[in-house]
Amino acid sequence: MPTIATSLPLVALVCLLSGQVAGQLSPNADSTYVQLRNVALQPQGIAVDKITLKRDAATFQLNSGTICFVGPVRDKVTGAVFTGEGRLLLNPPLTSERVSLSFLTREKEYSESFDQLVLRFTDRTYEEIKAAGKPGGAACDPSLLRNSEKAARKELRYNMDARILQDVFSSEPGGLFVAFVHGKHYDGKTLFVIDPHGAPMVEPEEIKLETYNENKTGIWAAFSLLLGVRQRNRIQRAKEWRHPYRPSETGHRNREERTPDRKSHYCVGCTRSRCAGGAIRTLSGFARIQRDRTKRRTTEFRPGR
Repeated sequence: MPTIATSLPLVALVCLLSGQVAGQLSPNADSTYVQLRNVALQPQGIAVDKITLKRDAATFQLNSGTICFVGPVRDKVTGAVFTGEGRLLLNPPLTSERVSLSFLTREKEYSESFDQLVLRFTDRTYEEIKAAGKPGGAACDPSLLRNSEKAARKELRYNMDARILQDVFSSEPGGLFVAFVHGKHYDGKTLFVIDPHGAPMVEPEEIKLETYNENKTGIWAAFSLLLGVRQRNRIQRAKEWRHPYRPSETGHRNREERTPDRKSHYCVGCTRSRCAGGAIRTLSGFARIQRDRTKRRTTEFRPGR
């Protein structure tokens, strides 16, 4: 059996190789990611006077105060800190969510006043506030930004910088909007999130409202975007499949036909006499007719919704 003395060189070799591999990986070596993790507030603030940010079912009213933006990363500003008087209004589109929210708040509507607000975003929040604000505001407390970063990492266990990095590298405009709300009515640690990729912990829902206080932790509301990507796709599919005269890929017009079961169908790729092995879609769903050229027969299948 090998002794401890003979095993020590092997252990030392394994540790040495592991250290070299770990050094080669360097998880935080990307320069853009490092910039996002170390963003700082710009010294000059913007005076705010009755600015309203409408974000889906939420409305942020910045009545008075000062807002300071973080420095740009790859020419994109991804955060801001607000101090002053503001209010958050939330009206979920689903009745069940509204009832649940009123049960938690014991009020008919969710209305939270705040005096501090930290925003992280990849949408057009910077352009909206910059256009509506006035120069000459006082400097903001940088500790508010650092506290929100610490809360995201330690309390929420969420790598927000990595999520923002996706939209910073993307050539298309992002839709991320995260608000750390220092509420004065319900809770001082309130988080509102809009993420088209799915809000953390409630995917595939894109919107959530939660509190992360040690004594009051939980999700207050979660729902989809009012006109989210999935809903827009669903509406577009419904329009395409129920339009009787949409030109098909084969150049024929889609024509409404009646089959022997006396149901009205829409035929894609139809001729005047028959359906040319295309797709038949009913008003109650759709079925695709796929022609087997070898056996000269048709097979029907109905994919699940």
